[in-house]
Amino acid sequence: MLLNIPTTFAQVRYLIRSWYYDNKPVTHARHVREVREARNAATTARQEEIDRLNAIVDEVLKKGVKTLGIVAMNDPFGESWIKATTEYAVTKGIKITGVEHFERTDNNAVPQAMKLMKDKPDAVLVASNNNAALTPHLSLIERGYKGKIYQAGGTVNPDFLRIGAKSVEGSFNEQSPFVIAEQLPDGYPIKAGAVKFLKEYEAKYQTRAAYIAYGGDSVKLIEAAIPSALKKGKPGTPEFREGIRQALLTERDIAASQGVYNFTEKDRFGVDERARILLTVKDGKYQMVK
Repeated sequence: MLLNIPTTFAQVRYLIRSWYYDNKPVTHARHVREVREARNAATTARQEEIDRLNAIVDEVLKKGVKTLGIVAMNDPFGESWIKATTEYAVTKGIKITGVEHFERTDNNAVPQAMKLMKDKPDAVLVASNNNAALTPHLSLIERGYKGKIYQAGGTVNPDFLRIGAKSVEGSFNEQSPFVIAEQLPDGYPIKAGAVKFLKEYEAKYQTRAAYIAYGGDSVKLIEAAIPSALKKGKPGTPEFREGIRQALLTERDIAASQGVYNFTEKDRFGVDERARILLTVKDGKYQMVK
């Protein structure tokens, strides 16, 4: 999961309005400069594979899975998941029975599916960060695989459900709780904000996916940081930028749509187990695994 500083016009306009609290005219050059400086000052983080694996492995162990096959896209994302999974699985007593690769442009992954199925793994992990994950997934189902299939992330979106149809029923995916915010228990720290965000977004765009909250969370983080930064200096100054950075590292429990953020000098990811849940596909919809 990437935490990106917002770049859409609406988000930038909101930030510029906040920074230029003195209502001075905002030229295009100042607009661009302030956005660039905010990007440089703000902390960005990529969700580490080992953290995302926790939700998957916890469920795998609950289901009694002892052997796991991996089919990964032939790119850095896939390779990083292979490395993290093989290392982490050993510590949990899970045996990796085989590792296969596929290309984004492949029409099918039948050879890879057949090789994995030969060793009869209890479950298969598909390591792809987009809907190309359907290629090996569908090939496994078409060849009669009956074990559990886990997705590594990036596939929680309407197209995955539409294209996969019945073939993705019962599969699992680790993801941000944002995408099923309405299913979260009352009192869950992100629920109220996430539900409100989804209603407003879906009313205009009629879709939902985890990535749509990244910009919204960035706004929340900037909102939390600006008051402290303004005490350090005026917008556009080095002191203001340092104030933004320091505020992001010291503000605690910033609840947004994806999780509750607590950045430190060592932890630039900033979220904990409250930012990840396991989903399953049931009746053509994503359901939270309880």
